[in-house]
Amino acid sequence: MFAGRISVVLTLCAAPLLALDAVAGSATVASKDGGSSTFEYNEQFLRVGIPGQGGYALVRDGSIYTVMQQDGNTLVIDAGSAMKGMGGGAAPAVPSQFNSKIESLENTGRSETVAGIKGEVYQLNSKDENGNLQSEEVVLSDDPRALELRDALFLMVGVAAQLTAEGTVDNTQSIKKALADINSGILRYGQEMTVTSIDGDAVDASRFELPAAPLNLQGIGSMLNNMSKRGQ
Repeated sequence: MFAGRISVVLTLCAAPLLALDAVAGSATVASKDGGSSTFEYNEQFLRVGIPGQGGYALVRDGSIYTVMQQDGNTLVIDAGSAMKGMGGGAAPAVPSQFNSKIESLENTGRSETVAGIKGEVYQLNSKDENGNLQSEEVVLSDDPRALELRDALFLMVGVAAQLTAEGTVDNTQSIKKALADINSGILRYGQEMTVTSIDGDAVDASRFELPAAPLNLQGIGSMLNNMSKRGQ
């Protein structure tokens, strides 16, 4: 449930981007359960539509903000501050596809077209955060649009990894390096995530602005962390 895991990251909550001259575009990513997430991005910021909630999230300035309407008012929450407050008590929030240690990535010699982009089919073998072996078929491409989406995803993953469980950052670096080594972005990851549309058009800068002053929840995160420790 890739889109679902992304929703958890965005609702609860910076690593440098991989090298590109410019990052700009938008994409829709579908999960196997029928859900989807919309992404808009440039070289600094990422905006993600939250499935089924009518709101959206912004990844910017080293944090993650959720934006929603409540009783006719716009509510902006600094979700990253809550994660920081929880410290070691924060649950892992990175989708499992990116929280894995890559064991091997082998080109099968087959090709597949995803969202109008021809990609190469690879067999990806990895160990998840629990040390379990996983094997998935992935479709990769060096098309500039795929590379821009890759970097936008890792902007989000990098922020989430810094805010959650120890060791997560190292795991996310594993898949980031594997993709950088072959200069590719992901168009499909097994049946978990599939890019259904993508373009490289510039997104208006106003889409990445915070529409109101954010509420800082670091104090709430600290309270929950202390409650969790007392319950152990």
